[in-house]
Amino acid sequence: MKAELCIKSGYSFLSSTLKIDDIISYAKNNEYGALALMDHNVMYGAKEFFDKCITNDIKPLIGVELDVEDFIICLIAKDEDGYKNIVKLSSDINNDKNAYLTMEDLRKHSNGNIAIVPSFRGIKSINKEKLIALFESLKEIYGEDFYIGKELYNNRECIKLNEYIGRLDYSVVAFNNIVATSSGDLEYIEVLKAIETNSVLGYVRKKDGFEYDSFESLKEFNDIELENVKNIVDKCNFKFVKGDLKIAKYDNPLGIDSKEYLKNLVYKGLEKRN
Repeated sequence: MKAELCIKSGYSFLSSTLKIDDIISYAKNNEYGALALMDHNVMYGAKEFFDKCITNDIKPLIGVELDVEDFIICLIAKDEDGYKNIVKLSSDINNDKNAYLTMEDLRKHSNGNIAIVPSFRGIKSINKEKLIALFESLKEIYGEDFYIGKELYNNRECIKLNEYIGRLDYSVVAFNNIVATSSGDLEYIEVLKAIETNSVLGYVRKKDGFEYDSFESLKEFNDIELENVKNIVDKCNFKFVKGDLKIAKYDNPLGIDSKEYLKNLVYKGLEKRN
C-alpha cells in the first residue's frame, strides 16, 4: 500500500503549495491507500481532509507537527483520545504566538498518539550527547509508538545524522516532508521560504539544501522503514463521528430571547469600539 505520513497543506503558512483538493487528487490518481495531514502547529484542514479522503477511498490520518523546546515532533492520532490530545497541544501553542511546548506538555497529553521525530529537520540543532537523552525521554512517554522519521536530503549533516541514528536501537520510519505535487513546484517553496526568512531567493537552498519533498521525490528507504509506515497506518483508526451538536445553554438575566440578548451584546460591544 502506498502511503505518506507527512503532508503539509497551504494551512502551513509559507510552507506548502498544496490545497487539500490537490492532495486528494494526486493521491487518488496515483493509487495511494493512506495519507497523513501534518500541518505545522495548526489543524485547520483536518475535517476537510478527513471527509475528502473518505469520499475517495483513502484512509485519512490526522496529525500535527509541533515545536517543542529545541526540537520538532509530529503526532498522529490513533483514536479519539489521541485526537483530543493533539487538538489540545495545537491550541496551547497557538494561544501564545511566541510559545513552544515542553516535554511535560507532551507527557500530559500523550495518550492515543503516534510520535515521530524527523531525523533531520526535527533534531539538527541538538548535539549528539543530548539526542540520546531526548530519544529516551520520548520512548518513555510514547513506548512502542515512538519513531524516528528518516529524512533523506542531499546534505552532509543529514547523511551523518542518519548514519548515527542507524546505529541506535529505535524504530525508524520512512518520512517524506511533502509540500508540493511535483519536483518543479519546489522552486515555489523556495520563494515562500525566502519571504518567510526575509532572505535572498536561493539562500535557504545554498545554506541548508532542500528540506522538503514533493510527491514525485524518489527516495530509497529500506524494507523495515517502509514496513513501519504500514504499521503506523494500521495503528491509526481515528474517525470523526457525527453526533448531536452540543452547545452550552446560558440563562440571560433579562429573560428575553437568546438571539435578541446576543444581538444586544454585539451592539454594546460595537459601541465600545467606537
